[in-house]
Amino acid sequence: MVSRVLITGAGTLGTELAKQLLDKGYMVRVMDNSEQALWKFEERVTNPDSSRLLEMVLGDINDHNAVVRCMRRMEFVIHTAALKHVRFTNDSPVECIETNILGTKDLILDAMRRDSVRKFIFISTDKACFPINIYGESKRVGEYLAAWAHEQSGKAFMSCRFGNYLGSSGSVIDRWKEQRASGEILLTDPNMRRFFIK
Repeated sequence: MVSRVLITGAGTLGTELAKQLLDKGYMVRVMDNSEQALWKFEERVTNPDSSRLLEMVLGDINDHNAVVRCMRRMEFVIHTAALKHVRFTNDSPVECIETNILGTKDLILDAMRRDSVRKFIFISTDKACFPINIYGESKRVGEYLAAWAHEQSGKAFMSCRFGNYLGSSGSVIDRWKEQRASGEILLTDPNMRRFFIK
C-alpha cells in the first residue's frame, strides 16, 4: 500500500520534499493558498512517472474546512506553510498569529483526531531560539503546540528547525545576484558572519 503525505506549502522546501517523496513512491498531496505557488510547484515537480501520485489543492491553513478536507486519509503531515518574512510579519502581527499559530493549531488538532495520521512534522526556524520578533515567537509557539500534541496523543508530533534556505523566496542569494550586477554587494554590518551548511 502506498503511504500518503500531506505537505502544507508549495514553496522551496515543500517542493524539494515533494520531489524526494514522489521519487520514493509516496502519494503526495500539496496544499497552498497561492495559485502561482502551485503552478510553479507543478512545473518543478511533475514528470510522467510521478504525476499519478501527486495531488495539488488550492486551500488555506486558516480555513478549517480546507484543512479537514486535505487531512483525509493522510498518514504523514509535513507542515511548511507559514508567513516567514520578518519585516512583513512585524508589520502585520495579527496575520502572522492567524497563520503561524492558529493555522498550525488547527492542523495539529485535526491530525490528533485522525487515526490515519501517524506522524506530524512541524517545520520551524532558527529564529524560534530566543525569539526577538513576532515571526520567531509564532514559530516557537508552534513548537510548543507540537510538543503538547505529542504528549497528549502519544503520536509522533515533532519540530524541525531550519535556517535561511538558499534560493527560497526572499533569499539573500537573490539580493546578492541583483547587487552584483550593479558592481557592489552591500553588507548590513561588516562584522556580521554568515554560516553556510552544505
